[in-house]
Amino acid sequence: MDEYLKKHQSKIKDLRFMAHLFRRSLLSMIGLILIIILIFIALFAPFISSQHPSYVTVETEQGTKVTEERWAINFSQSLLPPSPKHLFGTDDYGRDLFSMVIYGSRTSFRICVIVVSISTLIGIILGGIAGYFGGIIDEILMRITDVFLAIPYLILAMAIAAALGRSIDHIMEAMIIVWWPTYARIMRGQVIS
Repeated sequence: MDEYLKKHQSKIKDLRFMAHLFRRSLLSMIGLILIIILIFIALFAPFISSQHPSYVTVETEQGTKVTEERWAINFSQSLLPPSPKHLFGTDDYGRDLFSMVIYGSRTSFRICVIVVSISTLIGIILGGIAGYFGGIIDEILMRITDVFLAIPYLILAMAIAAALGRSIDHIMEAMIIVWWPTYARIMRGQVIS
């Protein structure tokens, strides 16, 4: 263990310095706290939310009933303002907007993890190949990367998503296609150096 510490002393010192700077930065700490809160909300959505977002609350003679019918509409509960029962109000179908936001955070994190993981993997592989082999392979891969980087990210992602169709999977595919070139450039630079 002591041998390992002696061998990597400079790296350990750099990591401690970075951690010190991170702790001293107010914006970094606020960002970290917000990310932790969002992860907590996504993990514990069923416990935080009063009902599933696709459920509709129906008032009957026997009392309040939560129906699980997917396409149920309750016009008496539609477009209600915020209240203790519905913190953000309801939509035009009578569904609770707070529940939709809470459960939507799960979808956002799923998309985030999948897109970043796959685009990083693709970028590392293609950037590593370009940097390691060089020559014509490097030229071809980097010119393809330049084409993707020349088009603004948002416009390219919207165009790809529109061409593929409406689906969360298609949106993720569009985001992966748009993001891998950045990782490929970084990886190529690391391999070359």
